Amino acid sequence: MDSTYPILCRELDKIGINVSYLAVALNITEDSVRSKLRGESPWMLSEALSICKILNFDDIKLLFLQLDNNS
Repeated sequence: MDSTYPILCRELDKIGINVSYLAVALNITEDSVRSKLRGESPWMLSEALSICKILNFDDIKLLFLQLDNNS
């Protein structure tokens, strides 16, 4: 996954969650998921909390740590 959220993508990849699965789980489109992963649109808090629950990941701040696109 091309993303500005490397920790999130690593954790998703670890358990085999792809964009399609995430879109269904969050009840949004695949395009929306891709846009959010690229940092083009913001994550809703409810989406972030759902992802943390899916991944069984407690540290929401770490999971959604964003890389600077200008690096």
